[in-house]
Amino acid sequence: MPESVATVFVSYSHSDKNFVDAVVAGLIAQRFYVWLDERELKAGDSLLNSIAKALDQVDFVVAFVSPASQQSDWCAKELSIAMTGEVSRGVVAVIPVRIDNALMPPSLSDKVYVDATGLKADEVALHLAGDMQRHMTPIDLPARRHVAQRGAPQEVISAVNGPVAMDVDFDRNYELLESGFFFSPSPVDRSVWDMHLVTRRRMRCDTDEGIRLVPIDFVRDSDRMLPFEAEKLPTLRLVSSVRTGEGMCRLALARKVSASSFVQDVEFDPPVSKDEVVDFTVDCLLPSYKYAFADDILLATRSSPMGPRNYEFVARAVNAPTDLLVMSVFLPDSLAATPAGPKVRRASRVDAVETAGIVSRGEYSEQTGVVEGQRGVLMRMAIPKPRLNRRYRLAWNLPARPE
Repeated sequence: MPESVATVFVSYSHSDKNFVDAVVAGLIAQRFYVWLDERELKAGDSLLNSIAKALDQVDFVVAFVSPASQQSDWCAKELSIAMTGEVSRGVVAVIPVRIDNALMPPSLSDKVYVDATGLKADEVALHLAGDMQRHMTPIDLPARRHVAQRGAPQEVISAVNGPVAMDVDFDRNYELLESGFFFSPSPVDRSVWDMHLVTRRRMRCDTDEGIRLVPIDFVRDSDRMLPFEAEKLPTLRLVSSVRTGEGMCRLALARKVSASSFVQDVEFDPPVSKDEVVDFTVDCLLPSYKYAFADDILLATRSSPMGPRNYEFVARAVNAPTDLLVMSVFLPDSLAATPAGPKVRRASRVDAVETAGIVSRGEYSEQTGVVEGQRGVLMRMAIPKPRLNRRYRLAWNLPARPE
């Protein structure tokens, strides 16, 4: 049995049992352990003592608030015990769910609640799972900000295929991280795609030591993944830059080139000072960057630490506090690829709860249209306050190699 994500006590009126049972089934499918009175209590148990003990031991209390629950003395007792425990433990434990436009009781009046009115049970379960997952991993700022300025801050962009460790850079805050990817067949090799990337950053400096550079890097997990070669190196161009303070931005020469990685820095002279904001856009052309057929990517990833796969993706690692992350991928119809949607990775595994939450919150969309004269589909993901130490992916399925 896989380990539970968290334990959840459900407070509800039995008049709402059918809807609540369906929500509980969705939470169990997301690997939450749910405490239900009818399942946990045995004949002869003290009802109040058992519930009080359970409320003290679980991670979260989901309180379904409905006209029926507001008439229930037991629901009122459960809520009172839960709120007392929340205050004494100093954690976010009670998550209200409103049913049938019920008025929220005074004890919950200052809490953000999930409004289930008009939603299906599985949609409510996804909302709850995402909320609980976020509460479980709060961002704890260190007493002294970590500054990763000597050497290069690890991995600021991009198409990462392997489990690279990330340091969190609290010396900066990204007000906007935006990357748009456009793919087209390589004119010299139809088995691979060229990539055109336009990436924009709006960054505020949060350290007295200043920030002197931001690396743009592309990393592969092995040399088998279409290695960077002399005739196939990325070409980067700084197309715009604005600073609120005095100084300039410039694109330095590439400082690292190997078969599996390429790094080029945007430099600031003088360094960006505390509370200064810099906004810059870099245009990147990467020839022969992605495989065109599922057979080839499957062969290339056969010995990958992440395991073999028959799909492709681009990714953005979030390693600094960020207000808004925007990613888009345009797939022309001529590539015969189909969108697979968002995937969020935490360390070496997929964060299924966060991935599902992106879709349920409407933060991911697909739209057909024409870009640069080619008809295709645009995948787009806009994430407010993306979570630290996550890699946000947009993935697509590849066709089989023609006979």
